[in-house]
Amino acid sequence: MDNPMATFKDDIDAVRSAIRQETENGRDVIVIAHSYGGTVGNSAVKGFSRPTELSASGQSSASTSTSSKRIAKTGNVVGLVLIATGFCFTGLTFMDHFFNITPPFFRVNKET
Repeated sequence: MDNPMATFKDDIDAVRSAIRQETENGRDVIVIAHSYGGTVGNSAVKGFSRPTELSASGQSSASTSTSSKRIAKTGNVVGLVLIATGFCFTGLTFMDHFFNITPPFFRVNKET
């Protein structure tokens, strides 16, 4: 996290590692993200939500399948709280929405 050359993917991987550490120990996780962390957090939670099995009518149904047994022993991301962040689609950085061109109203500090 102190690496100025770190990429968006590096940031996602770091958050996914922290989430995985908790969920593999059977704990549910609520990810709280602020500012740039919202774009990272939104992408990092992919695949960690609790799967639901739907019946033919579209209703959730209880099951004793292997996946349901795994769910009981594995934690999941049960919430994502975004504070003062823009909404981004999973896998996209904030700047992707601007086609990676800095808008004229942004003040860029190239030293940081």
